Amino acid sequence: MHIFKTLAVFALTLLLSACAENIPVKEKPKNPSGFDPAQLAGEWWLNTNLSNNDQQWSREKPSGLRRFYSRMSFQLPNRFGTTVLHPTDRHYAVNGTFTVQGNIVNTEYRLSSGANESAERRNRLVQGRFIVLKINDKDMVVRSVPTTTETTSNAIEKSRLVGSWRAGETTFD
Repeated sequence: MHIFKTLAVFALTLLLSACAENIPVKEKPKNPSGFDPAQLAGEWWLNTNLSNNDQQWSREKPSGLRRFYSRMSFQLPNRFGTTVLHPTDRHYAVNGTFTVQGNIVNTEYRLSSGANESAERRNRLVQGRFIVLKINDKDMVVRSVPTTTETTSNAIEKSRLVGSWRAGETTFD
């Protein structure tokens, strides 16, 4: 009888110790965006293009000579800057804004109004969107997401042309 009591106590102790090891621990709730937007703050340089439209950005400017260095800079709460490649192979800096929704970053800026841009491109609104796949102190991997950029003047012109076309009118005078 004594053996059964000893075995029962031993089994109960073993069972309790096994349950004690798996006590659920409350974890900090994860940020729904997957990353802290403060991690974006600072300058980022395009390091390399990966497969699937993925791009690797680095905090350090790439070594070696290049004709164009892609750069993005973020300042909290919502200031954004980047370099724009001009059709004549010049590049210049522009400033705009950014927002973060989940792990998606939306950017918006206007092309230069000065001598840096042609009349057709001057003051054009450019919107960008990318998904942050990975981010840490040194590197960031993003995937571009297509966006439609349409300014009010473009929408009005498009509406006028479509309306004329539907009415059977010519738009060439």
